[in-house]
Amino acid sequence: GQIMCVEAKTFQPLILIDELCMARDNTSDSVIQPLYSLFDREQRKCFKEHYLALELDLSGTLIITTTNNFEQLKPALKSRLVNFEIKPPTKKQMHGIVATLYNESLTELALTPYFKPELPSTVLSLLAKTSPRVAKEEIRLAIGQACSRAKQNAKITLDVNDFNTAKFKNSTKTLSRLKKVGELH
Repeated sequence: GQIMCVEAKTFQPLILIDELCMARDNTSDSVIQPLYSLFDREQRKCFKEHYLALELDLSGTLIITTTNNFEQLKPALKSRLVNFEIKPPTKKQMHGIVATLYNESLTELALTPYFKPELPSTVLSLLAKTSPRVAKEEIRLAIGQACSRAKQNAKITLDVNDFNTAKFKNSTKTLSRLKKVGELH
């Protein structure tokens, strides 16, 4: 991966601005305008915070932003940022992420003794086509669904029917194929 090395001889505060692409620039209460001076190393030495009426020296501050669309940002903002592209997980990596999310969910919900330790391959394949955020949400909902159909004293296995398949827009072909093969009831 890409690593950014920052030399610091003293304590270095960190500011994280998540989803910068969502910040809107309007005339009455612009979020973008103060960012121009915050992102500029020289202007950051005497940053004026208008809401609390503070003058701050943020010269030693490391500022990290995230965005879903770097190209959407204004050129003046982009010129003040170093962009690192982070690629989405591969299919194999997503399988590992989904398996981890499943086990973490069972642990957090104190349900590990009642569920099988591994997801069926059909469920794993479906969830691997989503994002980690969606996969985590769907796993938790499916665990609840599976608990409602569980039989006493039997280990529970999640199956595709425990998931809200409408959320898997890209997976409808997979569902149809699985139903034809007879892997789904």
